Amino acid sequence: MVFGTRYPAVAGSFYPAEREELKAAINEFFKNTKKVVSGKVRALIVPHAGLVYSGQTAAWGYQQISVVPQKQFVLLGPSHHEWLTALAASSCQTWLTPLGAVEQKPPRETEVNDSAHKSEHCLEVQLPFLQYRFKDFQISCLLTGAETKLVLPPNSLLIVSSDLSHYLPQNFAEEYDKKTIEAILTGNRKYLLENEDCACGRIGILMLMKLAKANHWQAKLVCYDTSATASGDSNRVVGYSAIVFYE
Repeated sequence: MVFGTRYPAVAGSFYPAEREELKAAINEFFKNTKKVVSGKVRALIVPHAGLVYSGQTAAWGYQQISVVPQKQFVLLGPSHHEWLTALAASSCQTWLTPLGAVEQKPPRETEVNDSAHKSEHCLEVQLPFLQYRFKDFQISCLLTGAETKLVLPPNSLLIVSSDLSHYLPQNFAEEYDKKTIEAILTGNRKYLLENEDCACGRIGILMLMKLAKANHWQAKLVCYDTSATASGDSNRVVGYSAIVFYE
């Protein structure tokens, strides 16, 4: 059963609650990017911190998308507030941000858990980037529990929401994140399975890596940064990456 609207949980904290301020911030991020991937983009890994911290990195990822035939995006990210054992879908027909409403279509045969989605930020913060770039698109929102097989609708694009290391000194974070990114780019699932703290969206990344291997997608890092760029604090940083999978 599909019903209702999912209202913003982090507007005014993770990103501006005022429409024009939000549009201006995202526009500025895109001004500082360029398209560097020429193939057909099938998936992104993008971060989900506050806009001031990870928005520039995310914009580099979204800049690589030029065409999505069905204008359908599957959003996959970790549950920060509720422990899940399986994928959790949202039943809400629309998701709302200061930039407007987006139609949401729950994936078939996926358990609905609206309480897990209600306060979750990791998927919500992706929507303003999609709204800035596209019109009349549809989303399917999923939070991860244990790793499970993911079947994408034809011609859809997968967005995996994930930050990298958390609260390490800058030099340690860069070293650790470099290993994680290399594992993702080379399809080394074993590394991610053995290093649970390498990325908060690790389960979603592992699911994407299976899809990439099965479909022979290539992967490219288009941006790496840490929270120190915005905060000036290099003692406890969070790592961010934008990684594009394409064919």
